[in-house]
Amino acid sequence: MKKEAQIMKFMRAHHGYARTNDLLRLGISFRDIKKFMVEEGIEPVKRGLYRLKKDEDHTPIRDFVDVCKAIPKAVICLYSALSHYDLTTFVPTEIMIAIPQGYHASKMAYPPVRIFNFSQKQYESGIETIKTKEGVYRIYSPEKSVCDAFRFRRKLGDDTAKESLFRYLEQPKKSLKRLLDSAEVCRMANVMKPYIEARIE
Repeated sequence: MKKEAQIMKFMRAHHGYARTNDLLRLGISFRDIKKFMVEEGIEPVKRGLYRLKKDEDHTPIRDFVDVCKAIPKAVICLYSALSHYDLTTFVPTEIMIAIPQGYHASKMAYPPVRIFNFSQKQYESGIETIKTKEGVYRIYSPEKSVCDAFRFRRKLGDDTAKESLFRYLEQPKKSLKRLLDSAEVCRMANVMKPYIEARIE
């Protein structure tokens, strides 16, 4: 079996990813890996982690998967999560992720990432693990994402925070209980309640 075929078989069996050590254990040399990269079969996500080249089936979810694969504690947050849930008209040019304070995130070759350090309590609350055909990614719930937007409103924009809340309240599957629970965790209840009350009256 050709080296390229070995690499492709392994990566397809692992959602399109492989680490350098995985390939070395298969008898694939650094030279073989570099050759396959030159031939545009695979591309680096970060040092020591590769994925199959993007193709016509590439979706934005694949970028989420890449980030969460490369940075094991990354959680998709803020504008990236809001855009994913269609809770904002703003389209971020970089993927926003949360990591716990004190955690060191590896540098990525692609996609561009913006990192936010959350306290342990803020980091752990509202994480949802999503399994897709492209792989697994972690993202905050819609409710937590809206509340985080209010937490960072002075840094990222008050208008986007309010827009996300109003769009959330228009959704048929909204849950005021989940939203207010998240607001309490984020210490945003007093800030958000006047907007919520005015909107649902």
